[in-house]
Amino acid sequence: MIRLFLFVLPLVGCLTTLRAQVNALNKAADNGQAVFDNIAGEKEPISLLKADVRAEYISENCTQSDPYERRVCQEIEMLSFIHSNLIYPQEAKDKNIEGMAVVRFIIEEDGSITNYEIIRDPGGGTGEEALTIVEIMSERGPVFTPSYVDNKPVRSYYNLPIRFRLR
Repeated sequence: MIRLFLFVLPLVGCLTTLRAQVNALNKAADNGQAVFDNIAGEKEPISLLKADVRAEYISENCTQSDPYERRVCQEIEMLSFIHSNLIYPQEAKDKNIEGMAVVRFIIEEDGSITNYEIIRDPGGGTGEEALTIVEIMSERGPVFTPSYVDNKPVRSYYNLPIRFRLR
């Protein structure tokens, strides 16, 4: 019995530590922080929260001189783009699936989008549809102005939430 206890106790400790690390990674992902390793020696993307100047969606319709008003306009334009291109998946309709899909991607130093992936998927094809929206954005060319740190453009992560709601 003592041997079993001595074997199980370290195992429980390892599992508890592993669970804490997984929870920390999930929390970091929800907050837009970097959680995966660098790929092929590229510069590691940063969290938008660490940027001096955050990446912004590019829209020709947003020419306001006030940065706050321009950012609000750009967010409205991005939401309009998503709304006009989004197709609610039939499977999700049939199963009454609603929720928020989240796609994470990297905004490169030139403003292009790369490495997109689904990080939250309510199911019924909603995650795939959210990914399709980002792919359509990516095909347009540079869609964002890059983030800046010390007046230099840097790669940054961007989490794009897309809410699916039946009406």
